[in-house]
Amino acid sequence: MLIIKHNPKIKNRLSHIPRLESEHLILEELQLTDAPYVFKFAGSEEVAKTVVWDAHRNIDHSLEYIAQIKMKLSNKHGSIFLSWGVRSKIDGTIFGLVSLTQFEKNSMQVGYVFHYGRWDSTLPMEALRSVIDYAVHSFPDLDRIQARCFSSNLFSVRLMERLAMDTGELKVITIKVRGKDRELNSYSVTRAQWQKVRLKSFETEARTTRK
Repeated sequence: MLIIKHNPKIKNRLSHIPRLESEHLILEELQLTDAPYVFKFAGSEEVAKTVVWDAHRNIDHSLEYIAQIKMKLSNKHGSIFLSWGVRSKIDGTIFGLVSLTQFEKNSMQVGYVFHYGRWDSTLPMEALRSVIDYAVHSFPDLDRIQARCFSSNLFSVRLMERLAMDTGELKVITIKVRGKDRELNSYSVTRAQWQKVRLKSFETEARTTRK
């Protein structure tokens, strides 16, 4: 079950990103002190192959990256941008980032990056589920969640499939990254589709619990 916690002491600044909590994860706003964690995955060449930015050169690069994210945070309707560091409850490490960006009135895009060593675990899916659940719960006008990944990124392609996101009528586009053409897949799920998937998931978990 997703737990959403708002900080009552923070009134106006968007630093009041809600803290999300799931069974194995805590999602909360990144702080500059988290730079060593961020560098561990953002400095990886394997991870850099899956994103449009270059691998971080050092911890100072990660500090700058976090600062840029914090400057972009916004809860202004029409230009919402929220970003969470994904922390494991088991070992306390931050191993990824998930963001929500509003491009249109009724749709948002979820973005993410995770440590290469976590790609084979179920934790990335748990993190994305938490953020999509939050979006559906918190933004009543939201009708569609979108995500994008490189066609060659099999980890992300499988992740989208497991989240019941599909390509639908969204186009595959080609973008240039570090001088090379890369195919970018677009995926989406509607609010109604997501609620149906989550209801089915809850029913399955309830049957498992009763056994």
